[in-house]
Amino acid sequence: NNIGRNGCDALATLLQNPNSGLAVLDLYKDNIDDKGAIVLATALAGNNTLIDLNFGSNRSITITGWRAIFAVLQSPHSRLGSLSLRDNNISDDAALSLMNALSNNNALKALELGNCSNITIAGWCA
Repeated sequence: NNIGRNGCDALATLLQNPNSGLAVLDLYKDNIDDKGAIVLATALAGNNTLIDLNFGSNRSITITGWRAIFAVLQSPHSRLGSLSLRDNNISDDAALSLMNALSNNNALKALELGNCSNITIAGWCA
């Protein structure tokens, strides 16, 4: 898939709608970049219906996009219970940002980071 900027904008509009009822969102291999990640993160910040998000294999996202996504996890409104980040270019700095975000998160129960080969031992120890 390749949802592109227009797809991210459309999804953001849906995520911001409190009546959408969207609980599961699969964005696996959708070629989302930093700008798309930031648009989606902004929308996710106010969303309280999404419980399962698959962001797997979106290798164009850099630390800028990941920081925006991970900031959502710090929100007391976040209901995300499952997050897949499998097969991404997540750096040690991004891993540290993720761990900081999770330090006050009570909703997330499942986190998948398989095949994130850019995370070194330093990142895993974050």
